Amino acid sequence: MATPQITWYPPHVVPSALPVVPRSYHEFYRAPRLRWWKPLAALGLFAVAVVAVILLVTLAAYSAEVTAGRITPAEAMAGRITPVLFLANNVGLAAAIPLAIGAHALVYRQRPGWLASIQGRFRWRVLARFVAVIRRSSSPGWPWSCSSSAGLLNCTPGRRPGS
Repeated sequence: MATPQITWYPPHVVPSALPVVPRSYHEFYRAPRLRWWKPLAALGLFAVAVVAVILLVTLAAYSAEVTAGRITPAEAMAGRITPVLFLANNVGLAAAIPLAIGAHALVYRQRPGWLASIQGRFRWRVLARFVAVIRRSSSPGWPWSCSSSAGLLNCTPGRRPGS
């Protein structure tokens, strides 16, 4: 009786999503897992998601404004913007940040921190330095005075001391 022939295959090794050799900053995505279609897929996914979110947020705000009687469809078509529509526009644009992180993580299979920094994590100390510079520049001696309340930054023209 003949023994069955067993063929051995090496285990499937998934290539690294990160560069395996030192690279310049602009060559970060040149990793073994990079394929020619990934940048196109990430851009397409991001574009579709941003358009969909902005459209949904804007349509919700538009219908709320029309229902409340603050704007008519003719005024909206003429370009009149209400504060709620302006807020909807800003919310839609702000949604682009998490959508970019999601498209990056989904297509490139890298941790989201690599999109924020070349160190692979969000750099809180750098942010703290930037915030300190902004806070210092918004002192009463500067032409613009900024204050933060309820998480919103409010900047108004300020007066110089002694004027």
